[in-house]
Amino acid sequence: AVKAWAEKMLEVLLYLHVDRQTAHCDFKLENLLIFGVIQKLKAGDMDTAARLGDPRGLHATAYICAPELARHVLAGGNGLKVSGAEDIWAVGVLVMYLMSGQPPFAAEDAAGAEKYGPIAALTLDDVKAAMKRCKVRPRGQLEAFLLSCLNLDPDERGTADRLLTGGWIGGNMATEVVRQTRGTLQNVSGKLDSLQ
Repeated sequence: AVKAWAEKMLEVLLYLHVDRQTAHCDFKLENLLIFGVIQKLKAGDMDTAARLGDPRGLHATAYICAPELARHVLAGGNGLKVSGAEDIWAVGVLVMYLMSGQPPFAAEDAAGAEKYGPIAALTLDDVKAAMKRCKVRPRGQLEAFLLSCLNLDPDERGTADRLLTGGWIGGNMATEVVRQTRGTLQNVSGKLDSLQ
């Protein structure tokens, strides 16, 4: 069920990021609307949406906030540009939220910008610990999907189109593993043949 909703979220983001050149900038459960028996998903509350590349404002929701946005908020604005990477981070957070019933990176109960401090300081170990709490199987397709969504470097984060067609959603992970290891497998195969 979570995979089906993740796919619908990515389809919404694909439309926004590619067709409309816009990021939602507040992609959270409270802003996702489900319609009808076919369970169509739509994004609401587009007041925070902005064109890709425009200067990023300071509005953020702590529990889905990407680390780069948390640092931006703490700095009172530091030249961050609107990017689809922030929405992709939110998808990773929402997948784990749907799996566990709670946000994976809870912001501190502090007032104002201070609540973003823990998010701004997230490490890869923190991301992996959150996945472990959600019982994500190591080295599986879901782990690869989440690591792509929750990459701490926004430039290295997955995109909606790549996440839809690969791995956990698209089922192409095995093909990708073979493609990435083809040279290694051919070398091993050659060495085994020479031993015969």
